[in-house]
Amino acid sequence: MKGGTEHIMGIGRKIFLVAAVFALPIGVLAYLVVSNINEFINFAQYELMGDAYQRPLESLLRDIQNHQLLLHCCPDNGDCSAQLASLKDAISKELQSLQDVNTLYGVKLQFTADGLAKRKRQTATAENLQNNWRELDAMTSKVEKGKVPPAVDEKYDAVIDIVKTMTPHMGDTSFLILDPDLDTYYFMCDTLVNLPLNQDRLARVTAFGRDAIAQGKITEKERTALAVYAALMQQSDLDVINSNLQTALNEDQDFYGTSPSLQKNLPPAFKEYADAQTKFIEMTNRLAASKTPSISVDDYVAAGVKARNANFHLWDVGIPEEDIMLNARINSYAHRRVMAFVFSGLALLVACLPAYGTMLSITKPLHMLARTLVPGATLLSGSVEQLGEISSKGVQDEAATHVICDVLTAHAEDMRKTAGQLQSIVFGSGGASDDSHLRRI
Repeated sequence: MKGGTEHIMGIGRKIFLVAAVFALPIGVLAYLVVSNINEFINFAQYELMGDAYQRPLESLLRDIQNHQLLLHCCPDNGDCSAQLASLKDAISKELQSLQDVNTLYGVKLQFTADGLAKRKRQTATAENLQNNWRELDAMTSKVEKGKVPPAVDEKYDAVIDIVKTMTPHMGDTSFLILDPDLDTYYFMCDTLVNLPLNQDRLARVTAFGRDAIAQGKITEKERTALAVYAALMQQSDLDVINSNLQTALNEDQDFYGTSPSLQKNLPPAFKEYADAQTKFIEMTNRLAASKTPSISVDDYVAAGVKARNANFHLWDVGIPEEDIMLNARINSYAHRRVMAFVFSGLALLVACLPAYGTMLSITKPLHMLARTLVPGATLLSGSVEQLGEISSKGVQDEAATHVICDVLTAHAEDMRKTAGQLQSIVFGSGGASDDSHLRRI
């Protein structure tokens, strides 16, 4: 550079820069691995949000339909006002719980105007559900005992439809429907899809059978419908739920370790549900087989309610177990992330330490050689000046000339040795480079 001192990078920095360039792919690979692991963790965390959001929806589905059944048919024609009031209070609390969880996760789960509109589910909001329940509550307060107008039942259906629309939306946006592991996937199919479908079907079949029995005579069309309902409850509900749960139990050991609580708590809850469901299916088949009902309204409704309560109990037992499995997955991936950081750090250390050692093995001898050459160059320069003075004076001082020549020879030998050492540093001690130009005759 003209007008200044040119900056030259030292050999040590050059070596370290080369090592850093070769270490860069390790950093890139570590970033990609950690990013991939974080996606799996984020996926499971969204599923946990979905489970949290579904809890109040399940409670609302249970209690609103129980409220409808109780409004239609109070056991033994008793006074159910206290039970209706208790259910009303429970529904109010559940609606508040839904509002709370919507505040926490509503935006992430796309319970927003844009998110719902994109999927044509604009009515599936906590606010709309609460408003419809208030309207329904006002309507039911005017209903006389045992005389429920069709408009009230239609309003019940509208409220339940909102709940049933919010559930799949939550399943889609929380990724529960896309669960990647066999055990949680099959388990999720039951908790998100099959059990809620069966819960709704049980309520509708119970109401349908109740009305058919109350007539005193079951028509051919009603008997056909009851037979279809019984087949659906057996094949589409009980058999599918059983198959999925058994698969989840069997596959549990292959994903993040066996969950002891799952293996312990799920089978008894399923057996209770299966027994109640089977009994209700048998009673429905009996109704379908005869024109004259041989089952009382109270007995049939009680069996339907029992099967439905057993279903909700199975769901209540299952959803915490699903959370446990999801947390086990998160912990496993978090451990993998830590190990990825550890091994990447070790790889970088292994890449940098030899480079650092190589840099020291080169720079230290070079510094030592530089300290040797500088004084020698100074003496050599002084000897040359002395020879110049002798020559300029025209004085033939043979003794002084020999002395200076001896000094120059000695310094030349030292410099040749130093050059040889430098050569060995550059080419190695066994280097085969040509050093004839360093020899003197």
